[in-house]
Amino acid sequence: MSSTVRAHLIIRGRVQKAGYRDYIDEVAFDLDLKGYVKNLPDRS
Repeated sequence: MSSTVRAHLIIRGRVQKAGYRDYIDEVAFDLDLKGYVKNLPDRS
């Protein structure tokens, strides 16, 4: 039996040029997670 869990995360802080998005993409792939990333109007 499988179940679906939904989460909405907002990550804040200075992560520019730190490789954060690539790291999160790799972790999500390893955990077989699906989703997307976007920048908000307040640049978070």
